[in-house]
Amino acid sequence: MSRDIPIIFSAPMVRALLDGCKTMTRRLATSPLRKARPGDRLWVRESLKHVSSDPVSAEECSMHCYAASIPPGMTSANPYEPNYLFPDDGAPALKPKSVPSIHMPRWASRLTLVVTAAKIERLQSIIQYDCCSEGICDTAAVAYGFDARAAFASLWCDLHGPSGWNDNPEVVALTFRVINANIDSLPDAQAAE
Repeated sequence: MSRDIPIIFSAPMVRALLDGCKTMTRRLATSPLRKARPGDRLWVRESLKHVSSDPVSAEECSMHCYAASIPPGMTSANPYEPNYLFPDDGAPALKPKSVPSIHMPRWASRLTLVVTAAKIERLQSIIQYDCCSEGICDTAAVAYGFDARAAFASLWCDLHGPSGWNDNPEVVALTFRVINANIDSLPDAQAAE
C-alpha cells in the first residue's frame, strides 16, 4: 500500500524539478521520509503568494503565484509592478500574502513525485552522477570536469550549517519520477506506472 507524504523544496529545486534536472533528493535519516518506499507518492510543498485573503479556499487556486515561477530577482509575476500580482484578466489584484512552503495546502501542490528507489547511506557516499540527479548540474558538465560533489557539499552546508558535510550524517536517498500534476488529480494506478 503506497502512502502520500508531503516534501518541501526551495524555489531553485522546484525549478530543477520542473526542468527535469532533479530526480533524486537526500534528507537526513531522522526525517519522516526515511520510511518512504518505492510506490509512495510525495506531494511537493513550495512557497507561494496568494492574492486573496482566504488562502485555504480551493476556489482561489487560480489566484496564486508560485515563488519558483517568478524569475530570479523579481518579486511578482509582473516586472513593472513588483508589489502586486496580476490575475489572468490583467487587473491589479490585492497585495499578495506570502505562504511559506511548510504551510502550503495540499490542493495547491502542482508536482507529485513517485518514489522509484530508496536507500539509507552516509552523505559523503554520494557519487558525481547522483549529484547531477540532485539537480546540481547535468552529466555533460561532469564529463568536462565540473566537480558536482563539491557543489553538492556546498549546497548541503548552506542548508545544514558549515559542518553539515563534514559530519557525514546518515541520509535517506530517494529517487523519483516527477509528475507535473496535483497528487489528488492522479488515479493511484496512473501514479504507480
